Amino acid sequence: MNKIKELENRLASIETRKANALKHYEETMRGLEASAEALARELEQAKAEAKEARKQHKTLLGFTQDGGKMTVTFGGWDGKSYNGEGRSLSTWTHPAHPGAVFVKTANFGGCFHKVTGELHEVSGLPLVSYHCAVN
Repeated sequence: MNKIKELENRLASIETRKANALKHYEETMRGLEASAEALARELEQAKAEAKEARKQHKTLLGFTQDGGKMTVTFGGWDGKSYNGEGRSLSTWTHPAHPGAVFVKTANFGGCFHKVTGELHEVSGLPLVSYHCAVN
C-alpha cells in the first residue's frame, strides 16, 4: 500500500511540475511573440523613415532632389516635343545656382537641365535648357 501511495504522490508531483512547465512555456511564448511583434513594428517604422529620408535627401553630383515634380517640355530638341508635349520629372536644386530649378532625364546621358522660366508658345509648359547638363 505504501508503494502505491508513494507512486501516486510521485505521479501527482510530476503532473504538477508538467503543468508548471507548460504554464511557464506559454508565458514565455506570449512574451516572445509580443517582443517579436514590437520589433516588427519598429523595423517597419525604421524602413519607412529611411525611405522618406532617402527620398528627401537624394543627392547626385552636388544636386539635391527636393521631392517635387514638374511637367516641362524640351521644345523639340529632344526629338519628341515639337508641339510642347510635356514630361513630368522630379525637381532638383544645386547650391551653386540658388533659386534655380533643375530636372533630370535618364536619356541624354542622365543630364540635369535647368528650367528656364520661359513657356512653350503652344502648350504653355515651362521650357528647359540643355546647356546646364552635368554628367
